Amino acid sequence: MTGTPELDARIRALVDLLNETVGEANKVEHCLDLNDFFEQITSLTDDMLMQLGESPGDVIKTVESFQAELNAMLESGLPLTARGTPACNDCCMCSLLESHAKDWLGLTFSNRAGCDSEVA
Repeated sequence: MTGTPELDARIRALVDLLNETVGEANKVEHCLDLNDFFEQITSLTDDMLMQLGESPGDVIKTVESFQAELNAMLESGLPLTARGTPACNDCCMCSLLESHAKDWLGLTFSNRAGCDSEVA
């Protein structure tokens, strides 16, 4: 991908966590809000992968920018508005997505959604 082993491993880890989250989401009924939020993260990831530059410095800048945007998205978008409303069916996917993404970013996960189910 980038030719920088550390960055390639981080990008691969991100793609793996997105795929894992999709797999988990396919096991439960989940809300439209989560689908929309997941599509935003996927689009952000696609944009980041297309913007990777040639030089290691450009790649690092792009990945750092992506991390900042993803963190801002997580902070502003979770827990989802449906959480705690009749539209929510306690699937806990919003907490799982937040947990995985924050783990990738190296941030501490706190279950702001108040999900009653166990989150991996």
